[in-house]
Amino acid sequence: MASIDAMNRREFEQHIAGLLRRDDCTGVEVHGGSGDRGADITGYTADGRRLVVQCRNFASYRSVWSGEMQKFVGARTLHRADVAVYVATCPFSREAHDIAVQAGVTAVHRGLLEAWTPVRSCRCSRRSRTAEGPKSQGLVATSGPDQRIG
Repeated sequence: MASIDAMNRREFEQHIAGLLRRDDCTGVEVHGGSGDRGADITGYTADGRRLVVQCRNFASYRSVWSGEMQKFVGARTLHRADVAVYVATCPFSREAHDIAVQAGVTAVHRGLLEAWTPVRSCRCSRRSRTAEGPKSQGLVATSGPDQRIG
């Protein structure tokens, strides 16, 4: 994680986009910055669903708060995304986690990001919205009816 922690915002977004491409997502575009309308990355999953991703490269001691997750839920609607993923280098507050679960957002926290980065694909299922860790066929971030990123 040290190399990820050393990345600036743009590098982190590019890193996540690279993981999505590696996991067979198509049309992956990095937007980031002002005017991105709440979506740092957009694209399509391997099975053709519209994907929107928010990336936050925060200090590991910080948390993603509920207001930040609420904004992203709005971005998901704005971008008409079938799959929404919030990737952060820190944990999610309990309230942010609860909002993610309710809204169908896959919350990829620091631990899941660390496991996803080297070699595994990120598999997401909607049963719950927190990272469970490595599974036999990739990484499972539980988040709702079976959805796979990539």
